[in-house]
Amino acid sequence: MEIVGRYLAYIYLLRVPLLVWALLLVLPFSAIPKGASLGPLLKGVFDIAGNDVQQAFLSFFLVTISSLLTAATIGVVARLIILDGEERFGAGHIPRGQETGADGIKLMLRLVPLSIVPPLVLGSCYATTMNVSAGVAAAFGIILGSLAFYFMMTWLHDQIWDKVVLRKIKPTFRMNLINLFLQFIASAVYVVWNVVQFLVLRLSPEGYIDPHKKELRPRHIFAVIQSILSVGFYVYLFVTKKYYSYLLEVRKYVPVLEYFDPWRTLPIIPTLCLFLVLVMLLCWALTAFTFFFDRFRIPVLASFMLVAGAVSHFPQGDHFYPSVPKRSSIVLSPAQVLSPRAGRPVVLVAASGGGIQSAAWTARVLSGLRKEFENQGEKQAEEFDRSIRLISSVSGGSVGAMYIVDAYQPDGRLPKVGVSLDDYPPVRAAEASSLDDVAWGLVYPDFLWSFAPFAKGFYLYPFYLVNGPNLVSDRGFTLEQAWQRTDSLANATLSQWRTEVAKGSKPAVVFNATIVETGERLLLSTTDFDSSGQRTDKTSPGWQDFSRMYPEKDIPVVTAARLSATFPFVTPAARIFRGDVFTDQYHVVDGGYYDNYGVATLIEWLDQAIKSSGSKPSRVLILQIRGSPAGLVDPPKGDYGWLFQLGHAFETLENVRGTGQFSRNEVELKLVQQLCKRLYDIDCTVIAFEYFSTDRHGDLIPGPLSWHLTPADIDYLRKEWNRHCPTSTTKTSVPRNCDKVLEFFRQ
Repeated sequence: MEIVGRYLAYIYLLRVPLLVWALLLVLPFSAIPKGASLGPLLKGVFDIAGNDVQQAFLSFFLVTISSLLTAATIGVVARLIILDGEERFGAGHIPRGQETGADGIKLMLRLVPLSIVPPLVLGSCYATTMNVSAGVAAAFGIILGSLAFYFMMTWLHDQIWDKVVLRKIKPTFRMNLINLFLQFIASAVYVVWNVVQFLVLRLSPEGYIDPHKKELRPRHIFAVIQSILSVGFYVYLFVTKKYYSYLLEVRKYVPVLEYFDPWRTLPIIPTLCLFLVLVMLLCWALTAFTFFFDRFRIPVLASFMLVAGAVSHFPQGDHFYPSVPKRSSIVLSPAQVLSPRAGRPVVLVAASGGGIQSAAWTARVLSGLRKEFENQGEKQAEEFDRSIRLISSVSGGSVGAMYIVDAYQPDGRLPKVGVSLDDYPPVRAAEASSLDDVAWGLVYPDFLWSFAPFAKGFYLYPFYLVNGPNLVSDRGFTLEQAWQRTDSLANATLSQWRTEVAKGSKPAVVFNATIVETGERLLLSTTDFDSSGQRTDKTSPGWQDFSRMYPEKDIPVVTAARLSATFPFVTPAARIFRGDVFTDQYHVVDGGYYDNYGVATLIEWLDQAIKSSGSKPSRVLILQIRGSPAGLVDPPKGDYGWLFQLGHAFETLENVRGTGQFSRNEVELKLVQQLCKRLYDIDCTVIAFEYFSTDRHGDLIPGPLSWHLTPADIDYLRKEWNRHCPTSTTKTSVPRNCDKVLEFFRQ
């Protein structure tokens, strides 16, 4: 029993590296296989390259070296705990290699951590669809990544060890880049080594200091070197990204630089690489914390809760979204938006939420319908473009709607689709991945500001002490920057689009969000919901209008779409920044909390238009675009026992939210159709993404929940649209759903 207790004690002391190792070992098997439990959320993390040869090489190089560095981190920290645990914690003696005749512990501390590398790297190879050229580039990336790691663990370690530990620092007048790099790393190691040695000598030297030499043990110095290299890799990724970002800006003015660098676009740092680097740094920090404080029985979780509570009192630690002064105060009632279509048919679109799948499906449906009208003639296509007067969108649907509305030309028409729907700019933009950008924002600005939130508002030029522009810098802001895929979106604001709606060159759009503190809808729109146009502070039941809440402020269109698509934990709940970090404001999250279909807002807008005395359209088509199957009821799963009783309340709340929204929307649409028969006909059409596969139990496999579509996901979208609207040469007995829209205009 004593031996068992001794090993259990070491398992507890090794909890951080063991948990990190287990997490990374299980992660690929939980995300990649068909039907994997975390597949919808994490499968896109392993799709890292595509068919771009340069990007394939870079992605697999970075993923290989980051997975090996993470494995080395696990091995190094575990070795310190095992070899010094007896002295520091009194955890009991474990036989070493010199005593057993075989250095089993040394071998175990290398092989066990390295076991995470093949699943991560090979899993990425399996999950990434590549052509032959990209596959060869990926193989070279894996090989060179392994060689770079070997070089780092051998030659580079030796050089730093010689300069810092053995003091073999020879004066030289050859200040080349390699020597400067070594001097810089050695200086950092020397400073950290001496700081650690000074602190532990005074506070608690057991397990750190050699009692005979009164110096830090060599294995701890090795850990210091490895941790500095890990931080250096973290900094290298940051500098690389920023360097290329700067280079792309300079290229606009110095075209000759195109001949000195192979990259034409900003290289992508894969999400998997960024995740591994973050896990690696956390492993270093948490293990260092537990190694020191476990001796005093100070729990890690309680300590971090205290730190988190203290940090949360800094208002700079909150998340903010940017705002700009409003330059135009045009009032645009629903009746004014509909007035250009007096006596003619009108289409009102409700685009549902559902992440990037809904974004891509919204863009594909509206673009596909445009293509169908093109096939009938340019006049019919123009009639369809101008008939769309409102898009009420939620979450992912807001992103797709943003790209469609942005594509409208000054004459009020969409560009011609042409032969291939896949190459249509709004479709390409909506299907493009932005997961890597979210990961970048999490690993860099969010991670760094979480340790020093009070410094977030500091800025040098122009000088700010607490209200600087970095306050809006987080993973939500990096997501917005990724969505600026056109020059027009880079500067577009809601009031600017409102002006274009008034001119008739764009349809009105409402990005539906939710206010955390009140549970109300927040309408970020290019149209008003008060026909009188009066700005008051009166609260409207069930919803708030951004233009009423902040009459002097405007926000970028990409910000409005991001607030509407604030997927839980992926993007943060944010409040408006109006120049003062200390003012209390509402936090905004995803619109799907209140209404995931966008129908409630559409009906209220239509109701206000009907009540006006102006001229009205001849007919109204309410087109619902749903990015996932709705109204499906799962059979009972045989859940029972106290675990079910413990969690059934949360499961019920989640299921009621979805079922309740769907049922309410169906009832509202039927009531609207019945009440409006006296004025004009209202038709309702649904074009829903219903392509799904099932696992071996027959359960539905949900679509992707991250901001990334794999090639297979895009193929599903293509097939689903072809099922709804097959070509005339395709024989099918199923009525084409798009024919319902075409027939609406023939009446």
